Amino acid sequence: MKKIWSFILCLVISLTMTSVCLASDGADLNKQQQAVVKVFAALNGQNGMEYAGIRQLMSAKLQTELDEKTFGSVKNNLRRSYGEQRENRFLAYQRYADGDRLAYLAKYSKEKALLFIFFFDKQNDLGAFSFQPIGEQQQ
Repeated sequence: MKKIWSFILCLVISLTMTSVCLASDGADLNKQQQAVVKVFAALNGQNGMEYAGIRQLMSAKLQTELDEKTFGSVKNNLRRSYGEQRENRFLAYQRYADGDRLAYLAKYSKEKALLFIFFFDKQNDLGAFSFQPIGEQQQ
């Protein structure tokens, strides 16, 4: 009987520790995903979202590298080259010592799919983002 109670106690403790350890990752991921939603809205001109709406989400370095004019150019080139965004899906979340990386797959009217990578620093500020076409998708 002692073995059963010991097993149950160990199981409860291990489950509790696991949930406590994962809570920080979940909160960071939620905050970062909310930022990505706003960046996609600004890139697509949805919900009245513009550069000013995402500027406060950026790191100081990215704010200097990606000003309003440069962002507008990226937005126009994206639309001209790939068309209208049809959908986007979350693919991966990676944690690193110096920040996190989120990957999204976005489908456009002129291109089967683009892979977007968003880089966040330890303060959950957007440090950079990139995108590239990935060609035909296997179904």
